[in-house]
Amino acid sequence: MSTLIVEMCSTLIAALTQDPSLPAKQVGKARYYHLMSCVDRSVTDALCSELAQCYGQTVEPSDLVLKRRGDHVCSLLVYAGFLHTPHPALILSMEVDTQSGRYSTRRYRANRPVLHRKELLLQPGSPEYEPCATLTAAEIRAGLLSRPYTFGFEKQWEDRLTTAGFRVDGHTLSPCEP
Repeated sequence: MSTLIVEMCSTLIAALTQDPSLPAKQVGKARYYHLMSCVDRSVTDALCSELAQCYGQTVEPSDLVLKRRGDHVCSLLVYAGFLHTPHPALILSMEVDTQSGRYSTRRYRANRPVLHRKELLLQPGSPEYEPCATLTAAEIRAGLLSRPYTFGFEKQWEDRLTTAGFRVDGHTLSPCEP
C-alpha cells in the first residue's frame, strides 16, 4: 500500500473526528462514514485513484465508506453500487493502521457482508436519503431489522426476506406473491 493512502487515512480520521455533525452509523465501537457525504470530492477522487493503482480495481468515489475504530485505525470499505443498491455488498476492505503504516486487505466474492440502514451515512436532504430512510422504516415495521447480528451477509439477508414473505424492489419493500 502506498504511504499516500496511509497519509490520506490519517487526514480523514482527523477530519471526521473533529466534526460530530457528520452523518455516521455507529456499530459497537466503530463509526462508519460514507466519504462522499463527508469530504470534498477531490479527496475521494484522489483516494480512489491511489486505490486503483495499488489494487488494480476501479473504485467509484460514491462506493467508498470509511470505518473508524479508535484514533489511528480505520478500514476503507468498497460497497458495490452504494448509492443505487438498497443493500450494497462489500467487495473490498483495507484496514489501515495510520500509526504503524501496517495494512491488510480482503476481497469478498461469496456471501458478502451487506449494508443496512444506509440513510445513516447520507446527508439528510440528499436525493438518496429519503428512499433509504423509507426502506429502513418499512423493514423495521416488518420486523426484518431485529437481531442485526443474524442477517449481515447476503445469504442470511435473502433467507430472512424469504422467510418473512418479502422482497426488496429498488428501495421498496414488497410482500411476495403467494
